[in-house]
Amino acid sequence: MNLWRTRTFAIRTSFRSVLPAVAACGLVLFFIIGNHRQSRLAQEALARATAAEQAAARARADAEQARAQTQPQPPKDAAVRRTSRHDAKAAERLNQLYDEIMSLSNIQQRIQSDLSNLRAKSAPEATP
Repeated sequence: MNLWRTRTFAIRTSFRSVLPAVAACGLVLFFIIGNHRQSRLAQEALARATAAEQAAARARADAEQARAQTQPQPPKDAAVRRTSRHDAKAAERLNQLYDEIMSLSNIQQRIQSDLSNLRAKSAPEATP
């Protein structure tokens, strides 16, 4: 008997014994990837919805501001109207107001086009 010699045991694994473990790991990995993809798609949809809501809120605020500025003013006395035509500061202010109204109208049109573009982009993505 040789007491100084240690025995080494070789662990032998067969393909049949490893196959169920590999299959189980593959299924778990498949479900993890699927859940991650679904989560990412949900986050992207939420970001698009938030951007659309913010654009709509900006459009409403701009429209309300433009409406408030374009509401008809109460009629003025004829004497006041006559003097304002010849007043250079009043004419300048009137031109500034017209320019501001035009810029607000352009902003509103741009926001409407952005909203329609967002709706057009999200419509094909929503339908499978």
